[in-house]
Amino acid sequence: MTLSPGAPHPDHPDFDTVVWLDVLTSAGTPGQGEFYAELESKLRGRLDPLGVLRPEWSKRFAHTAAGAWTNTDDFGQRIPASLPGFDKARRAFATYDPKGVFTSAMLTKLGL
Repeated sequence: MTLSPGAPHPDHPDFDTVVWLDVLTSAGTPGQGEFYAELESKLRGRLDPLGVLRPEWSKRFAHTAAGAWTNTDDFGQRIPASLPGFDKARRAFATYDPKGVFTSAMLTKLGL
């Protein structure tokens, strides 16, 4: 559960429900970067203080107009802050893959 979107929130035991949104566009759809960036921004703004927005790791997230995985605020601050086990995961990655053999550009960007 360390990096799970369903991990308990330490300050909010009342956050006991996970809602997954599946939003899909076709490859090459004009404006999809802007659409997803705006969607994430609106969701984030409407959830606080009722919940927390976390990524589904197998999906696109951290959007800007340039596309998925380009929002440096999400990668540098929001995602790590939203997952209480993030530092534990960082230590596990460092312990079990010290040479970064099983990493990716996205994991590196996240600091894992």
